[in-house]
Amino acid sequence: MLAEKEQDLAQPSSRSGMRVLLTLIAIGLAALVFSAWKFKVTGQPPFLHRENVWSIAIYEGPSPTKLSPISTRNVPVLSASDVSDVDALFVADPFMVEANGEWYMFVEVLNKKTNQGDIAVASSDDGLSWRYEQIVLDEPWHLSYPSVFQLEDKWYMLPQGNTGVHLYEAESFPTSWKKVATLMQGDDLADPTLFHHDGSWWMFLGRSGTHDRLQLFFADELTGPWTEHPQSPIIKSNPDTARPGGKVVESDGQLFRFAQDCAPKYGNQLRAFRITQLNRTEYAEQPIDGEFVLTAGSHEWNANGMHHVDAHKVRDKWRAVVDGHKKTWSLSLSP
Repeated sequence: MLAEKEQDLAQPSSRSGMRVLLTLIAIGLAALVFSAWKFKVTGQPPFLHRENVWSIAIYEGPSPTKLSPISTRNVPVLSASDVSDVDALFVADPFMVEANGEWYMFVEVLNKKTNQGDIAVASSDDGLSWRYEQIVLDEPWHLSYPSVFQLEDKWYMLPQGNTGVHLYEAESFPTSWKKVATLMQGDDLADPTLFHHDGSWWMFLGRSGTHDRLQLFFADELTGPWTEHPQSPIIKSNPDTARPGGKVVESDGQLFRFAQDCAPKYGNQLRAFRITQLNRTEYAEQPIDGEFVLTAGSHEWNANGMHHVDAHKVRDKWRAVVDGHKKTWSLSLSP
């Protein structure tokens, strides 16, 4: 009788232990699946966070698709240590313009305090040596990819923001900007790349996160309304060639699109494509000869990859601002 009671008491305990074991196995399997997913999407293992520390350099070459460092030392002209008004992790996504005999470079500054991108400006007398100036645009949301252009007598900026594609106008160039229009709504629209061609405004839009889709839009006026091209998305499910990596450039009557190669990881290298057909019903492009425009270098600052170019014709050569990154790791409490 006593043995039977002991057996009855043992059975619930055994069942409870089995439930705990099965729960632990389920949690372990879920963690394994999540870890595999995270590594596939981000290239990062669980509980480790990879920080890509970006810096900016000057390249030159005979064409916007054939560029190399301006010196064998291959050192950045702008890095986080140059930022004087916030504690910065990196500077990236450079765009430069010339105005009144001076060069201005607009960049993303990753603010360590807010973990968001702000837009800053640097200046140069010759486009080779640069002085960091200040943050010029700080929103409650993340900002990057600050494409700046002039239309008639006004300066505009079209940065990436995680609340949509917002157009800014300079109140006092280059340091003061106000939002004047929202061109697109959406929280995953990456690297808006705007250009004017054959009487129309055109805009490429990538996808943040997966980096695998490229949309194309057109409009009669800068502020819209914007219409999606009938062939859009012109690239889908391909992180190798989809995400924009700088302005569309015209050279010898041809248009070139720059694309980030985000496989197997973001910030890998940069490709270029010649746009061979562009109208409101058709779009076609071809990869240029040579596989990559920019790729990881042998110096520390760009040892882990490059992903952006902004090229300008300066006399008999092309000069470009580019960015590259090195990788650092830190422990994280979250998977």
